[in-house]
Amino acid sequence: MPAVTDRVTDPPVSVLSSELSTAQVVERQPLAELSTFQYIRPMPSSSLGSVLTAQRELLTPALREEIAPLLELHFGEIAHYQDIPLDVQWPVYQAAQDADCIRIYTLRDEALLVGYAAFFVKQSPHYAGSKQAASDVVFLAPYYRGARSGDSFLAFCDEQLRDEGVQVVYHHLKAAHDWSALLTNRGYELMDLVFAKRLDGAT
Repeated sequence: MPAVTDRVTDPPVSVLSSELSTAQVVERQPLAELSTFQYIRPMPSSSLGSVLTAQRELLTPALREEIAPLLELHFGEIAHYQDIPLDVQWPVYQAAQDADCIRIYTLRDEALLVGYAAFFVKQSPHYAGSKQAASDVVFLAPYYRGARSGDSFLAFCDEQLRDEGVQVVYHHLKAAHDWSALLTNRGYELMDLVFAKRLDGAT
């Protein structure tokens, strides 16, 4: 079996095989057999289309550079406190990867990165016998929303987490950017409410 490698930037794309451990990545052609990841893009002409592929990727310098513009777009769209600048602590994520407690999944239009999801995965500190995943970020570029792309990407993430023994997955949504209908349609239920308060005097 091949070991985990950096993603492949040219077809065939690097795709996490559902038959393998999440610690293994294999090369495959775009997933023609997984119809959930084949969509006609919302292009002006219906004759134009593309294949979206989902895969697990490692946090590499190349991925960090590639994801940067999407992170800025994500921040501008949903950050509640726009005056607190985006400044990702990449060493924290690298340490999580080194400890094998983060999963990064991406959605690509051929080689183009168009979406991502990251989950912290570990045994629950409250329920030692339960391996659980908490979403850190989930984002799909606006151009690619619709046509059930987001739903299928979430389904892929759920499947990969389930295959490695995760029992519970948690998603944290912004109240002003509520996509809970997508989650409830996938069988999620409302469990917690999160409140925030500024303590530095800013409003």
